[in-house]
Amino acid sequence: MKNSLTILLLLITIFSAISLAVTITIAPPDAQSFNFLQSVIPNFEKETPGIKVEVVAQPEGSQIAALVAAGNAPNIFIGPLPIKYVQDGLLLNFKKMPGYDELASKLISGIFPYNNGVYNIPWMVTTQVMFYNKKLFEKAGLNPNKPPETFAQFLEDAKKISELPPGNYAPGKHGKYYGTFFWNEMLQYAWYWGMLDQIYMNFNDAKYGLLGPYGLTLAFKQPDAHFVDFLEFCKRAQQYGPSGMQQASIFSRNVGMWLQFAYGWTFNLKSSLGGPMIYGKDYGLAPIPTPKSGMTHWSTLAQRPFIVFKTTPEKDMASWKLIQFLMKPRNELRACEEIGWLTSLKSLRDDPFFSRPDVKPYVDQLSHVVVTNPFITNEGVVHAVLNAWAQYVVNGTIPTAKQALQIAVKNAQAALKLGL
Repeated sequence: MKNSLTILLLLITIFSAISLAVTITIAPPDAQSFNFLQSVIPNFEKETPGIKVEVVAQPEGSQIAALVAAGNAPNIFIGPLPIKYVQDGLLLNFKKMPGYDELASKLISGIFPYNNGVYNIPWMVTTQVMFYNKKLFEKAGLNPNKPPETFAQFLEDAKKISELPPGNYAPGKHGKYYGTFFWNEMLQYAWYWGMLDQIYMNFNDAKYGLLGPYGLTLAFKQPDAHFVDFLEFCKRAQQYGPSGMQQASIFSRNVGMWLQFAYGWTFNLKSSLGGPMIYGKDYGLAPIPTPKSGMTHWSTLAQRPFIVFKTTPEKDMASWKLIQFLMKPRNELRACEEIGWLTSLKSLRDDPFFSRPDVKPYVDQLSHVVVTNPFITNEGVVHAVLNAWAQYVVNGTIPTAKQALQIAVKNAQAALKLGL
């Protein structure tokens, strides 16, 4: 009888454990993040028995829309999503989760509230600065320790570098040097505006983005947004660059300056043409120029946010526990070290890893950043702006910057009206 009772209790325990077990999925944006999560999740599962985590490939575009419609979206999605998922009530409001206030108080910035709710937790962040090739500065007779501070100086330096005669810019590579370049191959994608935005906002002291409050009006059409000045600068800069990255890049060593270099891409320097590029020797980092000397140098703060699709209370809580685990300082630091982004935690900002000479310029820039929206909004507006930018700056099919602004405003207003 005693043995029977023991067996019965054991079976009850087993079945209870099975009923309490929950499996959640998490979809990271790249291979480095995928590998990192695979390595730390076993520790999470040991700390939280009953929760199993599967790391899955991240769906994109129509794929995620189809999965959402079928109720099969990943529980945790890392990266930007269309704002409609917030508006449709499909995402978890972190403000309702236990421990949210404590976690939010530890963050540098990056949380975006919507209608008294919060639907993103910034896992890691990155900002953009100006990358410049010290070797090409020397070759062009420029001071390698004095990068341009203003946009006018930038254009002067870009011109001198682009006027250099063709040379051997890497072992076995001979060809033209370029003062700068834009990643024009990416103009078809709305996310690319995030690489032009910080240049534009330095023309208006970060007072204007593309859209006004709540995304209901166009801010860039205001005269003191200086969008025309931004366009004219880009047009002049483009003449000192190739049509796109296929002809040149900082990684091939034949480009003098790039205004769009995010810390998240630093790892790519290890595989530069001719071997790794070394900070202080091969390249330097500086703030993005401004219209006049002495102005604040602004940049944008992009983030990789945790976003949770609501399912059951058990899975929502399990997802929240995993996010809390990953945001612990030891895990956050390791993620930044292995994946190559900046920390979103205040407590880690002074860690020796972020004080390294090749990292500190990005950390210092965090004092003057505009936080980008963690959700994709008004893609039609962005495409209208990028199309006008391409036609004026790259293709020359729009003759003046003022006309480019007018066309961008017209098409952006139409997109805004249609809610695109």
